[in-house]
Amino acid sequence: MICFLRPQSYGNPGGKITKKKALGVFSIGFSRPEPFLLGVLDSIPEGSGVYILSLRDQLHTYVNNQSSIVYIGLSKNLKNRVLVYLNGYAHTEDIKQFVKNNPLHIRYHKTSDHKAIEARLIHDFVGIFEELPLLNLLKPRMKMDK
Repeated sequence: MICFLRPQSYGNPGGKITKKKALGVFSIGFSRPEPFLLGVLDSIPEGSGVYILSLRDQLHTYVNNQSSIVYIGLSKNLKNRVLVYLNGYAHTEDIKQFVKNNPLHIRYHKTSDHKAIEARLIHDFVGIFEELPLLNLLKPRMKMDK
């Protein structure tokens, strides 16, 4: 099992995020973590969804906590996106080099509501860690319910 947070540092200083909520946000409805290697393609579905790339054996230090999560993304076709990454391509040079040089895990969630779910995951990540995941460049806008 991947540890997303160190036990001694849950939530933010305001105490609004509990340990249970912090860990649960990034696991509900997602596949189990799988090594980010060519063999993972057999289990990745086609179709839209969101995915999380995590460091396999270490944590990255963010402003307020440490996490193995380095990227939260979306795709209209999860299998194709993973294939592109594994073939040495990516939409940013940072992601391309990071995937090439670091052992990673991937978790995914197939959904047609991928834009809203990605925005929510990034919003919750920023609420916990006080910054974007390492490889995310922009914070997507969240649509607010009227």
